[in-house]
Amino acid sequence: MKKTSISVLLLFSSALSAQNLLKTYDLAVQNDPVLSQSLANKMAVGQTKDQSIARLLPTINAGYSGSQNWQYQKSKFQTEFGQTPSNKFWDNQFSINLVQPVFHWDMWVQLSQSEKQIAQADASYLAEQQNLILRTTSVYFDVLAAQDDLTFSMSQMKTIARQLEQAQQRFEVGLIAITDVYEAQAGYDQSRSDVIAAENNVANAKEALRVIIGPYSSELNILGEARRYLYQNQSRII
Repeated sequence: MKKTSISVLLLFSSALSAQNLLKTYDLAVQNDPVLSQSLANKMAVGQTKDQSIARLLPTINAGYSGSQNWQYQKSKFQTEFGQTPSNKFWDNQFSINLVQPVFHWDMWVQLSQSEKQIAQADASYLAEQQNLILRTTSVYFDVLAAQDDLTFSMSQMKTIARQLEQAQQRFEVGLIAITDVYEAQAGYDQSRSDVIAAENNVANAKEALRVIIGPYSSELNILGEARRYLYQNQSRII
């Protein structure tokens, strides 16, 4: 599955002159919220193994305390000369404790479970990477298809608009009945509705792409090139 998906991406990107699909995928890797969440989960689960190992290792505690003491002594010297002899000394204490837990089966079970969870998180992240390739490719071509449909709808509307104009001119000189003009007008109104629907489809497709790759400004490659390449290389992709 991995080799096939990557092959699809490379085949498409090599066919497009600006390699826009590859650039789109790079943006998806950076901005896709689903992949980002999967990566965050992978990293969080990865820390559980270190925590499990830490519980099995010995712990060392070190401590220190110190105090300064003065000792005064009264003597005949103090009486005669008014001075009191004194002694100063330090009292220092150091302690180091090394604690090694005895065998705890539950800690080893937690370590084993964390290793399984890490393997599962790695597999999920890899699967999400493959899914991102397919989602990006699908939405990318949805945008191109919607743009292609919009171009076709606008071309149709222009053609029907000319037909409506001709019908009105022919009606004015008495060559056709008014019903023919109404029919041409209805066709033009329908073509305008088709253009509006096509514009909405383009907006929706671009929004779906934006959710995956984030804001983008560059135009995507035209659909005709991608269609021709897909048709010519379909045996290599399947």
